[in-house]
Order: sequence, then structure tokens, then C-alpha cells
Amino acid sequence: YQSIPTQGAFDWEYFTIGSDHYLAEANYRNDSTHNINSKLYRWNGASFIEYQSIPTQGALDWEYFTIGSDHYLAVANHHNDSTYNISSKLYRWNGASFIEYQSIPTQGAFDWEYFTIGSDHYLAVANWSNDSTRNINSKLYRWNGAIFIEYQSIPTQGARDWEYFTIGSDHYLAVANYYNDSTRNISSKLYRWNGASFIEYQSIPTQGTFDWEYFTIGSDHYLAVVNWSNDSTHNISSKIYRNGKNRYEESYQAGRQACIDDPISCGIPVGSPVQENIATFDFTSNVLHIPNYENTYWLKFWLTSWDPVMLELQSFGDIGTD
Repeated sequence: YQSIPTQGAFDWEYFTIGSDHYLAEANYRNDSTHNINSKLYRWNGASFIEYQSIPTQGALDWEYFTIGSDHYLAVANHHNDSTYNISSKLYRWNGASFIEYQSIPTQGAFDWEYFTIGSDHYLAVANWSNDSTRNINSKLYRWNGAIFIEYQSIPTQGARDWEYFTIGSDHYLAVANYYNDSTRNISSKLYRWNGASFIEYQSIPTQGTFDWEYFTIGSDHYLAVVNWSNDSTHNISSKIYRNGKNRYEESYQAGRQACIDDPISCGIPVGSPVQENIATFDFTSNVLHIPNYENTYWLKFWLTSWDPVMLELQSFGDIGTD
């Protein structure tokens, strides 16, 4: 339908402002330099035509978002021919074009991820390298009403992507760790919001991870990971993970009923008064643990908070044996 000249393009970002349709394109490099312009195109009713040219430095990603009635574009500047330690830029729409609004120091930025928690606005950047190591911190920024300020620093290893998603009322961030200076066979991380910050929730073995993608099918939650290399070959498997809540709920309920039917099997002495007990499920051994206390005559079971663990799917047709 349309052919658009690009220069080592890495990303497209589509968005609308009013009735106008736009595409922002991230040019990474031409044959001689990373210091080139990336382009903004606007739909004219028949095709996308160049609308604005924006200076970038090894641009890898655009992220569009709104705060109130304001429209923003964040670019991930990766390299300027000599260093990864450069600034990425935030642009704001002035009614006619995007103008630079904020400069944010980054280290080989690969990706921006915008999201909200309640009324708060956040931007997470995946930092790749500081010129000497890939074992550096990626950053989470929070909007203070005027600009984004650093809110949390998260250790990463050659990070290439952030993926934000929610399951129920819980907020998650998954980071794609690519390389730790010696191997691509490392773990990528899933973080969960605790009300004040993101804390590590799950470690998932990956191989040179490029990207995470979250999606739902019916009531099931999935995370797909792009694995690039295991150091020896690129002919490897990428993975799909499924939220394991339902599976473990079924195991929990079975264990609960077993303890009701036979308290002795759960370690509760015959005739012993027991306190309200919180059942915990060991995800490794698949064993239900019920602590044993005294001072009340009722044994009660419940989950205090459910931890949805992502379980690898061997295949879509074999989801019953994940």
C-alpha cells in the first residue's frame, strides 16, 4: 500500500490526536552515524506523509501517552556514535508539533513503558549499558505534576524491554534481561507493586531475551517471551507462560478437603484444639502446609493473598500438564 524510506528503523508508534492519525518512526542509524532524524508521519486521507523531523541518537523506541489533555512522545536514544551515556527525550504537543519538554539521562536506552497506578503516571526505561557493563540499573520515573522524576532504581542485565500489566488489582512489570557481560542464559524478572514500589516477584530463565508480550484469552493470563540466543545458536525456543492461579487453587482446594476429612494427615494431633490456620501452598513440592496452633476449636482455611505464578506452557494443546 505504501513504502516509506527509513534508516535502520527499529520501531513504529501509532497514535491519534483529535481526528488526526500519526505514525512515529524510530531511525537507529544510517551507514555512517547514529545521529540522524527520526520521523513523524500524518495521515492525509490516503497515505502517511512526513509531518515532522526530530533529531535522535540511535533511536530504538517511541512511547506515546497522554496526561490530562496533554500529548507526549518519549524517545529511547541508545547511542551517539561514542557512548551509551546520553539523554533520552520527552516531547510535548503544542497544537502543531512536538517540542522538547524534558531531557532524561539514560544508559543505552532500549525501551520506554508508560502506565498508571491510580492517579499516578509512570515511565519505566530499560537501560542497556553504561559503556563498561550491562549490569546496571534501569529506572522508574513518576510524574510530579510538571516533570518525570526518578522514583525507583531496579537492577537489570542488558535490559531490552519492559512490559506492564495487571491481574485483578495487582500491578506487574516484566523486564527482558538480555546479557550479563558473560552469557545470555540468565533470568528475566517479574516485579509486583507492593503499594509503594515494585519488588521482585518471580525469576524466569531466559536466553537473550528481546521482548515480553502480555495478553489474555478468556479468563487466562499469558506472557510470551522472545528468546534470541543461548550463546551457541539462535535456533532456540521462545516461551509462553500462563498464570498458574487456577491450577494451584485446584490443588489448594483438594488439600483443604483432605485435611478436613483427615486432620491427622495434616499433622493435627487427635483431640488437640487448634487456632485459625492459614494454609500455604509450596509451589516447588506441590505440598499444602498447615501450621499447628492452639486456643480455639475451629480449623479454618483460607488464602490471605493469592500469588499468580507464571507457568511455562509446553504447547497450547497441552495446557493441562504445565
